Amino acid sequence: MKLLLLTYHFPPTGTAGSMRNYAMAPVGCTVFQEVVVAKAAFTPQVDDSIPEPQGCNLIEVPNWDYRFFFGKLASKANGKSFVWRKIRGVLGVLLPGLWTEGGLWYVIRGYQLANRCLRDAEDWVIYSSYRPMADHWIAFLLKLRYRKIHWIADFRDLPPGRNAIRHVMLRFMLQQAEMVSTVSKGLAAKLESLHPKVVIMPNVCFPPGSLSGTPVVQDYFRIIYTGSLYSRQSLFPLPKALASLFDEGLLDPARVRLVYAGKDWGIWDRRLGDFVYPQILENKGLLTLAASRALQAGAAVNLLLSWCDDDHCGILTSKFFEYLEAGQPILGIVNGNPDPELEDWFNRSDPGLLAYAHEGCLRSVRQFILEKYRIWIQEGQVPACVNREFMAQFSWENNMKMICRQINKSIHEKSTVPQQLVSQPHQPA
Repeated sequence: MKLLLLTYHFPPTGTAGSMRNYAMAPVGCTVFQEVVVAKAAFTPQVDDSIPEPQGCNLIEVPNWDYRFFFGKLASKANGKSFVWRKIRGVLGVLLPGLWTEGGLWYVIRGYQLANRCLRDAEDWVIYSSYRPMADHWIAFLLKLRYRKIHWIADFRDLPPGRNAIRHVMLRFMLQQAEMVSTVSKGLAAKLESLHPKVVIMPNVCFPPGSLSGTPVVQDYFRIIYTGSLYSRQSLFPLPKALASLFDEGLLDPARVRLVYAGKDWGIWDRRLGDFVYPQILENKGLLTLAASRALQAGAAVNLLLSWCDDDHCGILTSKFFEYLEAGQPILGIVNGNPDPELEDWFNRSDPGLLAYAHEGCLRSVRQFILEKYRIWIQEGQVPACVNREFMAQFSWENNMKMICRQINKSIHEKSTVPQQLVSQPHQPA
């Protein structure tokens, strides 16, 4: 069989979440006779640290969306991303569908270009992943035309907000898919209302053969956060814990740095500026994947910010797995309700401390920071602490094996003569 990957970001540029799709390509080449990747033709940023996988055929789909028209402006709006988001939001209201990531023309051209590949429709598996929704729309249209193809609809996240019309639309769309995959039990529970067969395909640290940067020397006690910041995240009680440790002389501000790497420096500065010494705040801006990994690997503590409410639970982001791969201690702060799934991951992988954004966790956060700081003072670095034995069971090959089993099961259910059309991936040498 053959595999068609519909993935807007390929290779990923400025979006760690789509590493999931990027990883599917090289592993898919060990399983399928042919792997074709349909990607957006234009991206405002190019990450030279991420190589294009060998053995894949690429299709570039024109994307006349906000990234095409305003991509360079957006990439320069590093410290003013709040303003940029407002501009993008207004234009999104004025130009719905035509404006969003991918856009109408991307869907039309993606469908047309993919049509040229699907000559023997029953021999194809289509994998599409949200975000953007445009990739799911292309897969949906292809499935309507070629009923014998096998469609896997992946969700790295859920569409924002509650909307009954969108829920009905998604349910109708996804009924055409053989299966829906997602990253966590929390997301799976929500997606089960849209499709009867939802499987969990966890994010894994990195795809085979990807580059890792040289760790940054721990010349400062660095608490590092890489990526975007969202309104539902909270830094509390970290700023209060740091302020008390500084006031009591237990931490030396000259030796501590709070490092941010991403496009939301303005938000980071506003949330921390009133609580800590301004000189300890450090802005790295937008980094390549290799540089980001090097920063994470050289951290004294990597900071993970999440949230949990009635609509979102079990948010296992690709950032969490990047931090696990780095191996350095992780301080996780969840805003909102208890998150049993994330707690379970912390318990089993043992990367550090998972706290909640309320006063009751102030003492534990303070103690965690002070403990790591004292180790750094004595040894000149904070050693890795992740349970590698536990993490070894998760791999992109195992994810692909799960997909192959599900596809074969679907084929058997549709065929009167059981047969296995998809082989299992072999382990790389």
